[in-house]
Amino acid sequence: YCQGNYLSFDLVENVVGHAADSGVRFGCVLSDGVRLLLCRSKPEEPWSIPLSPASRKPGGDQNALLAMLRDAGIDAELSFLYSMFEIPETGETHIVYRGQLRSAGAPLPGPAPEYRLFPFDGVPWDRLASPQLTAMLRRYVREQASDSFGVYVDGVGDGRVARLSGAPEPWRAD
Repeated sequence: YCQGNYLSFDLVENVVGHAADSGVRFGCVLSDGVRLLLCRSKPEEPWSIPLSPASRKPGGDQNALLAMLRDAGIDAELSFLYSMFEIPETGETHIVYRGQLRSAGAPLPGPAPEYRLFPFDGVPWDRLASPQLTAMLRRYVREQASDSFGVYVDGVGDGRVARLSGAPEPWRAD
């Protein structure tokens, strides 16, 4: 039960369980509040969000994503699950977290992979890796403007956004 609504995470568990057969990639949407971090391995490739290598472990390997960010010198805090969806062409399931860049003013390492900060009104929409990624990032930019986020889960043929409000807070047991 959360903010007056019942949330069911069985859909998330079903998606992750199904995804173990075709691969899971953990990713993150990172911003500094006005810019979005995108990356690509080569200049001719489309832009994407930071994604871990595909894993066939049930639940994937979120630690691979955190290690990849750390190795790239990106100082970020992942806050909450943001989106889960399947890429039909590859059969991979993407589990994406939302997060904040801590040192957004610092130059990002390069050249491979190339990381670049794009202002929200300058995202290269026509050069993103997939229609699913494009839809997710368009939703993120909209939600960032209103500071009202949700969690998207693509089920079997349908997708849903569970609305959340307020920023994540550290938990203290009193």
